[in-house]
Amino acid sequence: MAERTLLAVVAHPGDESCHCGGVLARYAAAGARVVLVCATRGQAGAITDPALATPATLGEVRTAELEAAAATLGIAAIHWLDYQDGTLAEAVPFPEGVRRVAEILATERPATVVTFGPEGVYGHYDHVMVHRWAKQAFADAHAAGLLDGARLYYCAPPRGWYRAISARCRAHGLPDRYGPWLDWMGVPDVLAEIRLDVAAHAAARLQAIRAHRTQLPTTHPFLTLPERDVLELLDSEWYTRYWPPRSETEPPETTLLPGAD
Repeated sequence: MAERTLLAVVAHPGDESCHCGGVLARYAAAGARVVLVCATRGQAGAITDPALATPATLGEVRTAELEAAAATLGIAAIHWLDYQDGTLAEAVPFPEGVRRVAEILATERPATVVTFGPEGVYGHYDHVMVHRWAKQAFADAHAAGLLDGARLYYCAPPRGWYRAISARCRAHGLPDRYGPWLDWMGVPDVLAEIRLDVAAHAAARLQAIRAHRTQLPTTHPFLTLPERDVLELLDSEWYTRYWPPRSETEPPETTLLPGAD
């Protein structure tokens, strides 16, 4: 197993920057190999400015946006599954999705895998399916002896984080993007077990998020809030460890990739 490889499994371009960009940048900067699996090219996503893309070109444009974000974060390789955006729950047989992810795990042999939790952060069906694929693929690869000692973590941006974004927007008199959804946006705070310091990589994370121009309306908090506020909001990321199970006496974790930093 490659002891210093971290692999993230996401559904759409932009997921990597928004949900785990700080961790990807942190470990890439520390010299680890950071790899991304992306299930779709985001063909069914929003188009915030018609000058940026059309429905026919959106997948191509979002591919380029992810490539730009990956360069900023230090991602060494992107594995595209090339499924149709918005169809993962209905159009992709579960064993097929698991097999595709498992094949990449067998090739990359990561020490750490990061993906969505079972709630998909906010219930997006594609996120939920990617979680299920990655969880089963990890279990299968581990049972086959391909990932001995490997760890599986779930991205867990807590509801408290979205409430903090909302509060800063209101304090500055700016549009409150998340206000209507604060009761369910993000994971319950109690599930955000691990808080990682990624302050040194907040600027890179922000640059990567902003690379996804087709998905950021001009009223998005990460475009409208003062830069200082945004960098403070991006200075931490939260995770839950699924494997190996935590013991009650285990101290709080400060890294997802032991020995890398």
